[in-house]
Amino acid sequence: MADACALVDWSYAAARRECEARVVRWEWASFARHSLEPGYFEIGRYRRGDLLDEEPGATHRAWGHGFDADGLLAVERRHVEFPGQYYETFYALRPGGIARKHFSYSKDKPLINSAFFELDGSRVTRLDTVYAGGRQMSQLYTYDAEGRLVRDERTGPTDDASIKYDVEWIGDAISLVRFRTAAGRTGIQYERIDRDGLAQRRGEIVSTVTRAILAAIAAEVADAPVYAIALWSCDAEYQHRFPPNVAFATEIQRGRFIAAHGEKAREYLWSPPEWGRDTMLDLEPAFLRTCELANAAVWQHDLHGEADVVVAAIAAAVGASAYPFAVTEDVVVFAVQVDRREPPDQQLARQLPAEHLTAFKQRGWL
Repeated sequence: MADACALVDWSYAAARRECEARVVRWEWASFARHSLEPGYFEIGRYRRGDLLDEEPGATHRAWGHGFDADGLLAVERRHVEFPGQYYETFYALRPGGIARKHFSYSKDKPLINSAFFELDGSRVTRLDTVYAGGRQMSQLYTYDAEGRLVRDERTGPTDDASIKYDVEWIGDAISLVRFRTAAGRTGIQYERIDRDGLAQRRGEIVSTVTRAILAAIAAEVADAPVYAIALWSCDAEYQHRFPPNVAFATEIQRGRFIAAHGEKAREYLWSPPEWGRDTMLDLEPAFLRTCELANAAVWQHDLHGEADVVVAAIAAAVGASAYPFAVTEDVVVFAVQVDRREPPDQQLARQLPAEHLTAFKQRGWL
């Protein structure tokens, strides 16, 4: 591994100069669309990004791929929220394969990792990666007689990082990926799901999660009536929409937020991270498997809008239920994405009935 990774001992400036000089065409997308790593999207459970017409604005999170005249990937550039800053990855042919350097988005461009892809013809047979902190990872790739990936065997610094992925195909598409760690854990990493995989399970998800939320809060709440129940999500958990994260806050907490923050209380009243508790749902393994399949349909087919509708249906079902715990007269149940630029109070306002909306605005809570 050390000899292989020594081949990528460029500085940032040298790597950028060499690789950018080769680029003749850029392709921009909402996420990665190309990878030299076999099975990257299925094993990593990533959906390929949607093509963009051109490079977006500097603060737009997007992914650029720069190709050379032979169609080989030379540069990757990933925008972040800071103007003029982006992750950069450089690729260059070297004896025996392709070298890669991956740098951070900060202005001093610290190295994240160096890697080398060993090639047999055009096929990647091994990938060695050395991280800036010294950790190392090796990946060996095995193919069937038709040239399809059948195993990605990884050796890393820990038992959980040392893992075998066995890959199954239907035609020219990966259909299933199973894993086994050196520590003995096994499971399904990826399963190809039809687009209707969420719609088929919607009714079961709404009814089961509704019951679980009511039971879980009833088991936890003791000090005061509940004034808010939130079903929250964030971008980082795009592969895990179901069951949704659940949090609740009590009348005692509301009084404390108002007393401590005055006119700014709205920033706390409707923000689950400020409430200090998440509620764990008691769900059967068979139902969690149902959620896994629904989640796979969501991320594989970009059904986040449809997933939002299902989460809203759960919130409505909870709100229409007979509560097995004390609630305030103005209790609300709502869905919220905690890392969205739109503040939680504005997200709530779009979901409130008119009488609540008017009352909450009069009190300065929205």
